[in-house]
Amino acid sequence: MGGLRARVLVVDDSDVFLGAAASVILATSTLRLVGAAGSGEEAIRLLPQLRPDLVLLDFQMPGMDGVQTTRIIRREEPRTVVIVISADLDGRSDAAREAGAATTLDKRDFVPRTLDALWQAHKPDGRSSPVASTRSPESRMNALRQANQIRSLRAKLKQDLREGTVGLEQILSTGAGYLATAKVFDLLLAVPKIGPVKAAHLLNLAHISPSKTVVALSDRQSARLIELLSR
Repeated sequence: MGGLRARVLVVDDSDVFLGAAASVILATSTLRLVGAAGSGEEAIRLLPQLRPDLVLLDFQMPGMDGVQTTRIIRREEPRTVVIVISADLDGRSDAAREAGAATTLDKRDFVPRTLDALWQAHKPDGRSSPVASTRSPESRMNALRQANQIRSLRAKLKQDLREGTVGLEQILSTGAGYLATAKVFDLLLAVPKIGPVKAAHLLNLAHISPSKTVVALSDRQSARLIELLSR
């Protein structure tokens, strides 16, 4: 499976999360996305073709869940590392590890630095090497440009929200990748007439913690927040 960056397959039944995950993986220094699947069954079909080094796998999906999928991946590709991800890991981590997952990850912590660290901690011997210290000047410049672009897009969005030219519910519906690691609370504060008290109230109604990022929202939480903002 070669290459400096580890080959990653992301498996989740949420298209919003898949889009956000792609942006997060792009910002890592050790990983590259080679495929995305919307179900455990699809992930199994893609294994022989993609031969991923790492599979980031949602725990709860329709049909074949994360535990079942992990068992099959580990049986078919024993050297492929599986990390099970979920917005709610309560009582699920042990089941995931027993099925063969290297570890589990809360979607609230799905950020580039954490993904890099988990890969370094769990990659098998002889697999992809760390590249942070060997990145070419061109690669570093590209990463810097991407980071600056994300900051610029977020700043422009907050300005548009303050001016009322765009609604946050519209942005959440599109699942814009540059918002993957943005905190929902911070975005709410940019909306006219939504102060800290109202923002906290909206998050409470949608069962969203103040520290939650856009990428960590479940489909239900996102839909509920969009509904509240649309009133």
